Amino acid sequence: MGYAHYTVVRSDGKTIEAGYGVDAVCEEPGCTEEIDRGLGCLCGTTPGDPEDGCGKYFCGKHLYGANQCGPCSDAADGANEWVHPGTGEEFDLRDDFLPADARYDDRMPVWHHTGEFAPDGAPVLAKIGSHTRLPADSPDRRTLGEGDWVNAALLMYRQSTTTPEASDA
Repeated sequence: MGYAHYTVVRSDGKTIEAGYGVDAVCEEPGCTEEIDRGLGCLCGTTPGDPEDGCGKYFCGKHLYGANQCGPCSDAADGANEWVHPGTGEEFDLRDDFLPADARYDDRMPVWHHTGEFAPDGAPVLAKIGSHTRLPADSPDRRTLGEGDWVNAALLMYRQSTTTPEASDA
């Protein structure tokens, strides 16, 4: 089966024609942009599976972040936000983290949310390879509530844009 033309059963039970060979119009209310019903215009990742999005098709102007429409993107942002109860600091659980006193090194592991939460509600982090995204050899697990954490991508950016002389000051 190719991806040019196939049928999809939506979560509401309606069967539609889909695929990059199927002409359609963006499903954002009021938008008349012509699109196709290929994966590039799908809100989500798998046709007919509403887990990552609503399964509707949108033009590029109405798809965001992880190929999601506005409402699905907003819901994903909310579902992945955690606020530290002690400090009020907001964390996006889709990010990678490092302990606050660490330096970023792309050859070393970073910490990533496992999808689990500790009994106190804090997200559980485990080490993964920063490039491979595979679990690191270390069985270490910590919660985001333990100690101070920094966003690994922001730390890497700060390190790459700061001159050695400026960081010594």
